[in-house]
Amino acid sequence: MKKATFNANAKEITMGKGNLDLFKSSPKFREKVQLFTDGINKMNDKRLEYSALIATTRNYLENVVLKSAVVSSTEVDELNAKIEDYKKAVSEITAEILSKMPEYDETDNNLYYAYRTYINGEEDTSTNNTYVRAFIEWLDNAGITPTQKGIAFIMSQIGVKKASAKQTCKSGGTIFTGELGKKQYLDLVYRTIGNMMYKANALKPYNYNYVIPEKVKVTK
Repeated sequence: MKKATFNANAKEITMGKGNLDLFKSSPKFREKVQLFTDGINKMNDKRLEYSALIATTRNYLENVVLKSAVVSSTEVDELNAKIEDYKKAVSEITAEILSKMPEYDETDNNLYYAYRTYINGEEDTSTNNTYVRAFIEWLDNAGITPTQKGIAFIMSQIGVKKASAKQTCKSGGTIFTGELGKKQYLDLVYRTIGNMMYKANALKPYNYNYVIPEKVKVTK
């Protein structure tokens, strides 16, 4: 089986200056990023909602039911079953949302192959020519004029470390030092560009159904 590698096109692409003008992105690309980021936000929304339900149910179980003078084993079983149902619901909803997320295209996959070339040390890592060229083509394909500053920023921001739903969307500020699978890597690319486009107001804001209650500061 032939190894998949990055294939640069012969197109001459003009580099801009300064930050990326994300408003110049094509409607098709913007729609794709909107669907992607809305999907992530919807998953986070559901996780927050069900986490709150799990915490409330568990708190009631541990501090009311189990501390009751007369503990009902039936109620304990029902509450434990409810907690498991909430956990299962998160997995099912996540799978449903992921199935509706936009698929990656040829340019996306080509970017990943450039990343693999870079991470495998198959090019001069002091210049990152292949990797940078791939981002130039990826941005140009999206209708965005590439800039050195913009590409450098994206490459630094996709060093996100995934640990939780909230932390997933935060930027880590370092370039990858390990190997990532194609989907995992491209997910991070789209999370990063989506985050940038949200901050630039180039995407429609997502309205969360679940809002984390603010902690009331107790004053003496």
